[in-house]
Amino acid sequence: MATFVNPLRLTELATGEGSGTWGTTTNTNLELIGEALGYGTQDCFASDADATTTIADGAVDPARALYFKVTSSATLTATRTLTIAPNTINRVMWVENATTGSQSITISQGSGTTVTVGAGKVKAIYLDGGGTGANVAEVLDGAQLPNLQLGTDATVSAILDEDDMSSDSDTALATQQSIKAYVDSAVGSPTTDLTPAVDDSLDLGSASKRWQDLYLSGGIYIGGTSSANFIDDYEEGTFTLSFVSGPSGVSSGGFSSSVGTYVKNGNMVMGTVRCTFVNGNAEFNSDTDFMIIQGTPFWPTTQQMTSVCTFTSSNIGLVGLGGLELRPDVNLPGYLLPKCPFAYGNGASNFGPYSGFATNFYFYINQ
Repeated sequence: MATFVNPLRLTELATGEGSGTWGTTTNTNLELIGEALGYGTQDCFASDADATTTIADGAVDPARALYFKVTSSATLTATRTLTIAPNTINRVMWVENATTGSQSITISQGSGTTVTVGAGKVKAIYLDGGGTGANVAEVLDGAQLPNLQLGTDATVSAILDEDDMSSDSDTALATQQSIKAYVDSAVGSPTTDLTPAVDDSLDLGSASKRWQDLYLSGGIYIGGTSSANFIDDYEEGTFTLSFVSGPSGVSSGGFSSSVGTYVKNGNMVMGTVRCTFVNGNAEFNSDTDFMIIQGTPFWPTTQQMTSVCTFTSSNIGLVGLGGLELRPDVNLPGYLLPKCPFAYGNGASNFGPYSGFATNFYFYINQ
């Protein structure tokens, strides 16, 4: 009686069997051996479920092929298992996952290990034919290749775990860990200047791809390379002013609110001041009467403070000579803000009344 207990499921005739047909049987076996060395494709998933393909005994079957392309008429919605039977055959084969649905497939033979092939991928596997506990494993897992050629002119001779890239090979690939270590070392602790090959040729970022924060211990040159283009000090913030002395109507109550803002760029300071009087009534008794307030964060080098003031008043007439004096501290001399006089009240002998004021100013300081 003929049997099929071989990895290719070929017909094995018993002694004296196949009289008059053994030639045909032999020819079929030779054809099936050729099939086992070739390419085959099969729709293994007619439904969205696990499936089994069994290699036919002594007959043509695409699953016998060395290169086996697995397709599906059903659209797979999850990873499905394809069991290749019978579980007693042992062989090597390439399996291509050409199923529909962009899902992986798992190749199984028994209850042992399996191999998963990703959508559109190919793997070389072997079936160990171990019966109910048969295993499927990857052929190239742990394989050592002397050289690997990629494309037409790229040859890879080794994969190196080399943090400093010291071998400088043009045929070796680096591991992920060594690439990270090398980049972290170079970027985290640079030893050379970051300089473009050609002057005025590269941008740092773009209109749609901007860097976030820039931390510098020195300064920057903008628009040129001379000292006039160098900025090494920039600061901005707020400050609160306090009343020192002033005319009647202010001296007794001071400010109900005051706020100042400033921007310091190099040795120039610009800012604004807004104050409201408590009593809402500031009276200036002479042309030389002026108000002193303190709290500015910096102090002018020379008396060259410039400002433009706006006073809140219900009774403004001609311009007088009274003014406003800003100082950082009461114990330091003050500078009168030019263009910041108070106004006569309808030609009367006093100035005012005023409920508050606002001023913009700028001045220079020593660095």
